[in-house]
Amino acid sequence: MKNLILLFSMLALFQLTACNSEDKQIEIDRQVRKKLSVIGGSIIKELKLTPEPQENLYFADAMMENGMPIQAMVLIKDDSVALKETINSTMLRRLSKEMHEACVGVSLRPIENSRVPNELQGEAVFKSGEKIQLFAHEELGWRPANDFNTLNFLTKKQMQHTLLGANDSIKFFNLEKSAIDTVYNGKLETYKGEKKEFSVTWSQTGFRWEINQSQK
Repeated sequence: MKNLILLFSMLALFQLTACNSEDKQIEIDRQVRKKLSVIGGSIIKELKLTPEPQENLYFADAMMENGMPIQAMVLIKDDSVALKETINSTMLRRLSKEMHEACVGVSLRPIENSRVPNELQGEAVFKSGEKIQLFAHEELGWRPANDFNTLNFLTKKQMQHTLLGANDSIKFFNLEKSAIDTVYNGKLETYKGEKKEFSVTWSQTGFRWEINQSQK
């Protein structure tokens, strides 16, 4: 009889502990969702928490209701939850907003002997399949690498948004290297028949484009 009483007591204790553990997990999930929603500006639809080797540290991989992914490192200690969005996630959302096209992936890596401390280098992929090479910094933001395909994509995107907006779109776009390493020449034609010639100049921190004087 004593053994049965002890057994029932142990089962009751186990059930109570499991219940408390489950309640704690639900509360942690709720807090992480809330904090990520504030950062991303959208309700969190899906959330996956994966333990990291370091104690109390987790990797949060989430999908927002607006269709954008968001990732963060999460520190869970006792009943408190602190998190910080990863730089890959920050850059993905920032590039999506600036390029007016969903960025679906960002891959960054440290740079050996970098002149800018803590700057990372990598690649971003957009929904259209286009890729750009870039440098990223947690505080300084991002800048494009001196890569022809990157300059071609970014110039086209900027000119579409700045010159044409929603009234017209680019039908033909061509960018070619000039005799000067840092200067490119280009032509574009819109669906409404507008034609423009322009130049793109690269510098250490980025690039700028300019429509030929005769067409301004």
